[in-house]
Amino acid sequence: GTTGTTVQGGTALATLELSGGITLAEPVQLVMQNTIGHSQLHNVSGNNTLAGQLSLNAGGARWDIKSSAGSLHLAGPVVNIANPTTPDTWRKLHLGGNAGGSFSGTMVDSSSGNSKLNLSVNSGSWILTGLAKAYTGTTEVIGGTLTVDTSLQSKVIVSAAATLRGQGGSTSAMLELQPDAVVEIAPSSWDAPPAAFTASSLQFSRAILRIDSSQLTDFTETGRLFPLLRSTTAIGQPDLSQLAIVAAGFPGQGRWSAEVVPETGTLALRYQPDLYQLWTSNIDWNGRDSSDGADPDGDGVANFLEYALAGDPLAADSTILPALLSQNGHLALGFGRIADPDLLYEVLASDHLTDLSWQSIWSSTGSANIPGFIIVEDSPPSPAPDRRFLRLRVSRAASPAAP
Repeated sequence: GTTGTTVQGGTALATLELSGGITLAEPVQLVMQNTIGHSQLHNVSGNNTLAGQLSLNAGGARWDIKSSAGSLHLAGPVVNIANPTTPDTWRKLHLGGNAGGSFSGTMVDSSSGNSKLNLSVNSGSWILTGLAKAYTGTTEVIGGTLTVDTSLQSKVIVSAAATLRGQGGSTSAMLELQPDAVVEIAPSSWDAPPAAFTASSLQFSRAILRIDSSQLTDFTETGRLFPLLRSTTAIGQPDLSQLAIVAAGFPGQGRWSAEVVPETGTLALRYQPDLYQLWTSNIDWNGRDSSDGADPDGDGVANFLEYALAGDPLAADSTILPALLSQNGHLALGFGRIADPDLLYEVLASDHLTDLSWQSIWSSTGSANIPGFIIVEDSPPSPAPDRRFLRLRVSRAASPAAP
């Protein structure tokens, strides 16, 4: 039709249902209601499009859109046409359902500015994309996922277990992450990370940072920095220990960590590749055993230690083993070290060779692992024991646990 469709609110409990993959070109008007759980616009099945204007009129406290299956795309403008004589900030558009949809047109407050448009994502997966959204009410993500790849003028609040996916989107207002809110990135290319979600300021304490790698097709075991959130004002130094990182199903074997880049006000995720696995994969073993504890060249040095001591696992050379030295009148241990932050080098000392008597007198891991030959001098107790033994232990440093 040319006059459009009006879905009555109040006690009418009317619903416009879409199914079968249609495009509705005519305008649609939703009259506000007060009934929680009743959808006025329902995507029942299929990928359906509203191409005309969606008008949001007064008459209650809420408008409700639901997508049960398929996807609902709103390509036209979404306009709050409620025009009260006094300002209000409580009119809210609710989005829900097991599926989701997208908004690519403009979204605006009432023309008089008296009625703010508020948006609430309650369930499903919804996307704000395309043209800038000019509404100035609050955007709440209470459940489900909201992806933003356009600009907003709305304060964004993400509740516990709800997800914000900010694929380069922004808001000129604040982003507030409530405890255990989820911020997610979904890179499609390893060499071109998505841009950070930008806000005027960030407010958060405990949050979950999640990497969705289901769209990633060109992963290589190399280090990358992924910007996640950016503040146009000073970001400060959040307690990074309160940020849990989840990367379930990620194809790499390295580790993720969170860090702040003060120069750009950015909270980022850094991927540190598994350098040992990379080293292993770059060797032509020619059928020989490449496992950690194997010794294919028969020099008494297992593959893992060959790596940690900068040796060659296929060329016999026992001289790379730690050497006992004397320094300043004390026993010392000399060995080669490589620049792998995931390795933990420890020198242990003992007065006798029982398993429980060894004590760590020196260790190195992380950024302290500077490559080169190291000499670690013993500091024996006083009075000096009759005998003293030193040994080197190399292991993988523990990575931060993910929930």
